[in-house]
Amino acid sequence: MRRILAISLTLLLIPVLLVTGGCGSVPTEPDYAGAMTESVLTAINEGDYVKFSRDFDQAMKDALPEAAFNELKSQLSASVGDYVSKQVDKVVVTDEYTTVIYNAKYTKADKVIITVSFSTVDGTTLVSGLYFK
Repeated sequence: MRRILAISLTLLLIPVLLVTGGCGSVPTEPDYAGAMTESVLTAINEGDYVKFSRDFDQAMKDALPEAAFNELKSQLSASVGDYVSKQVDKVVVTDEYTTVIYNAKYTKADKVIITVSFSTVDGTTLVSGLYFK
């Protein structure tokens, strides 16, 4: 019974992996992504909301007002410390977004996964998503 279940799950996962694996993954970070992400992450260390949010689209600004920024800074400082460096793990390009996944180093944690999504609004590339794991 377990063998049938394992084979069934494998057969179900193969098409999903084939479809998601070919969703526009590219090996290199777009030129704008590194600088914009660096600005966001160093602004958190500095407690600088204006710098933190300057490259956000309106939805991000609405979702992360200054009070939420202060909470984020406090949570990150307590749990992982200050941002030190980042390295690109993966870049995924879709019709609507370019998403860059970074492995970041913090003073209290060697690996924090940060996902940053970018979109183009009126010809300008902006941060549309920011996630920490």
